[in-house]
Amino acid sequence: PDHPIRTADMQWTLNKSRDVLETVPFTVQALDLKDNRTQKDLEHPFHRLKTPDWANIIALTSDGQAVLVRQQRAGTLEYTCEVPGGVIDPGEDPKAAAIRELEEETGYQCKSIEKIAQINPNPAIMTNTLHMYLAKGCTLKENRELFPDKNEAIDVKLVPLDQLDQMIRKQEINSALAALTVYISMPNWPE
Repeated sequence: PDHPIRTADMQWTLNKSRDVLETVPFTVQALDLKDNRTQKDLEHPFHRLKTPDWANIIALTSDGQAVLVRQQRAGTLEYTCEVPGGVIDPGEDPKAAAIRELEEETGYQCKSIEKIAQINPNPAIMTNTLHMYLAKGCTLKENRELFPDKNEAIDVKLVPLDQLDQMIRKQEINSALAALTVYISMPNWPE
């Protein structure tokens, strides 16, 4: 539509939500909804994952390389190659979280960082927002008090920028949101 969606235009109204499973990093919620078209309650609850926001960072070194991370993921129990990123703590500024996560996962710091986009990873079932950042002038920090994160086993990999597209196409970068962060950042890369 050419106009913003108004609350009055919404198909559903939330009657009640309840947590049915609390775990790290998400809570499963059951939603009791009313259909505004019929003014009747829906026959069954919808479920969603209440999840924290997180940040992804495409980190570029001054010599034209991207700082990537390789780590095992619990969802697939496989290794992924992706951009650094992680959960934004409650009350934390997304930009500050991006800077922190970059250092925690890679040991790198940046000269500059800018937000390039934000999206909802899966609005059908998830509540969170992914904040995407482009960090330039990245160098290894001398005093690395945040790296390595004690809860993660991460390998850091430097890759020339001109190889990232092929890595995605070959599924060497096989995280959809990491790939999206790379593609959205491309117009802002130095030439």
